Amino acid sequence: MKRMTVLLAVMALVLGLAQVSYGWGGGGCKPGDPPPQLSADKLQNQAVFLGLTDEQSAGIKKIRQDHFNNTRELKAKLQNAMFDLRQLSWDKNPDPAKLTEKINEVNSLRGELYKQSQTCREQIKAVLTPEQQAKLDQQRPGRIGRGI
Repeated sequence: MKRMTVLLAVMALVLGLAQVSYGWGGGGCKPGDPPPQLSADKLQNQAVFLGLTDEQSAGIKKIRQDHFNNTRELKAKLQNAMFDLRQLSWDKNPDPAKLTEKINEVNSLRGELYKQSQTCREQIKAVLTPEQQAKLDQQRPGRIGRGI
């Protein structure tokens, strides 16, 4: 009974994630169509939009590069853990202890990645003037802005 409960919980988690990703959308693609391609006209120049100085732009680029370098291994671990969890969901009788362990690993990695992303956002905001911060907040309410 306990095994079945854990299996159902895992399947609910997997289906819930699938539903969220489906609801997020693919940029207006119809089923079977390829995803839209990236183009320069869809990218917004944040430095121009925010009126960054050369020093601010260089500082933000360094913060982002450091964040990218510091989270590369963590993102790979998360991707591997998610794959392992999906693989376990294909077992007819998955070991509940393994499922729980893998779910805890995924949640821990996500939490760590979130903390590092928050730190990066705070560092970037510290570089901006109050006016630039307000402009960025208006761009995407509730978020720090596209690409940051």
